[in-house]
Amino acid sequence: MNDFYNNAVKRINNIDPSIYSKVTMKNWKSFRSKGEYRSDAVLIGEHFRRVGELLQYISKNSTHFIISLAELITNDVMEFNSEKFEELFPNIKECECYLISRICLCYVHWSILLDSDEPISKKYPDMYEPLIKLIERGGGQMSLHHGEIDGGFGGFPRLIYADRGNLKATNISDQALNQIIKEVEHAEECLVKYKNDGRSEYTCIRCGKKLHIHPNVTDWGYQWYKIICETEDCYNDNLS
Repeated sequence: MNDFYNNAVKRINNIDPSIYSKVTMKNWKSFRSKGEYRSDAVLIGEHFRRVGELLQYISKNSTHFIISLAELITNDVMEFNSEKFEELFPNIKECECYLISRICLCYVHWSILLDSDEPISKKYPDMYEPLIKLIERGGGQMSLHHGEIDGGFGGFPRLIYADRGNLKATNISDQALNQIIKEVEHAEECLVKYKNDGRSEYTCIRCGKKLHIHPNVTDWGYQWYKIICETEDCYNDNLS
């Protein structure tokens, strides 16, 4: 049975390259909304946490973002290579993004390992779920630049360290991710109203308490705004 592999093939084949067709050199870090980029960062962060947990389990200190985790734990090169991948998934080639192709290839590697009943992979069956979901939701446009994974979400280091596994797991359900987007959109709407009429108190859509807007200026004269809920550990964001 190749259930994991077949599921991976199905999900990758269903990735729509037209999502990325509107991406250009000028807008590749701004073709999504701030809320979408914020949810993208949550998915990448959760991937880092899962990899950190795996690294702790196999007693390794770090690994590179683009290293195939299947090859890392087996210390062997997978037979399913990039040439086979391009033949099987022409839709991914159309995305014209190296990291999208690389992530999907690593996902296939992991699924093959799962089907082989390799024990470490079976302990972490959903290792690539955050990144595949990122690509499926349209947030896969990333680049390796100056030692970072760069995109509209900001930057993440190329190296993933084992201590990432000490962080708390994040809810990456579509409902949770969509809620992040709604909260940022609400904060943006409140900021627009604040700029128009000066009213600084609004309602937090997460808890129903007061949401406050505090204007700030950097030493270089850059205007930014702290938008924070009066409830501790609730909404807290910086917008410009």
